[in-house]
Amino acid sequence: MKIDRLLGIVTILLQQDKVTAPELAKKFEVSRRTIHRDIDDICKAGIPIITYQGGDGGISIAEGYKLDKSVLSIEELQNIITGLKSLGSVSDTPRIERLILKLSPKSEGVISIKDSILIDLSSHYKSSLSEKISLLKSAISEKMLVNFDYYSEKGLSNRIIEPYFITFKWTSWYVFGYCRDRNGFRLFKLNRLWRHKVLNEIFVPREILAQEFDLDDYFADQAEAIMKVAITAVIATIDQNGFPRASTISNLKTEGIKHAWFATGLSTGKARCIRLNNKAGLCYCDGNNNVTLMGTIEILTEPKIKKDMWIDWFIHHFPGGRLIQSTVY
Repeated sequence: MKIDRLLGIVTILLQQDKVTAPELAKKFEVSRRTIHRDIDDICKAGIPIITYQGGDGGISIAEGYKLDKSVLSIEELQNIITGLKSLGSVSDTPRIERLILKLSPKSEGVISIKDSILIDLSSHYKSSLSEKISLLKSAISEKMLVNFDYYSEKGLSNRIIEPYFITFKWTSWYVFGYCRDRNGFRLFKLNRLWRHKVLNEIFVPREILAQEFDLDDYFADQAEAIMKVAITAVIATIDQNGFPRASTISNLKTEGIKHAWFATGLSTGKARCIRLNNKAGLCYCDGNNNVTLMGTIEILTEPKIKKDMWIDWFIHHFPGGRLIQSTVY
């Protein structure tokens, strides 16, 4: 857009003493004639531009003209630029690069290119992911329906959705929209979405109720479903030397995503580690889906709890029966 280019030119001129028209034309991928027209428009807006002829010529802003940058502190600008660069990791658009350039002063209070925080939101499928995000952003902006094939644990299905926004959650990208095939709001994982296209049909945006907009509920429901069907889980405890100790354990019972129960002997390595440090991690897997949780563990040895939790196949591991020294946690 022209306004983006004009702002970009002004920012460059504020940062550099002098720049040539060919340099600006190359930077913004336009002709020199377009740059000269842009300079005229900037002058009409009241910003004093001076052009110098000859071998050492160029374009500059009149000495003494400054932009008030006091609206944002250097730290605030750094945070904004870090966020913009993270978006750039999944987007091929040059607009983000131009916006970073506008916000990066090269004079006093320099924002270092060698950032202390680097965020890469891309994946092994960056090229296809960038294309999907670009297509969905366009569809959301134009309020156009989107059609795609969706691969899930239930198999392949074809969906038509009204897209509302794109979100990054739990290390993956999703699109939130109203599914015309399921008559409800749904989240769709972008790396499971293929053969996508924008349909030539505009939709009227629906009202999104607060409970439908709570994305954590969608993820909690998915996580809870995975935890219920998983036969085993991987539990990572911490040993006496502070190293993680991972081992598989049978899934006994879960309540939502906050509570889980397992069984093992009191003399096992897991139980010893828990006594030393009750912090641990859990990973449940179901096909290509997994849920990772962190929290604390409590060892339960009350006979009634062990009796209530008893499963017949435990007898192979605890031949003494229900009241032996097993532990539930």
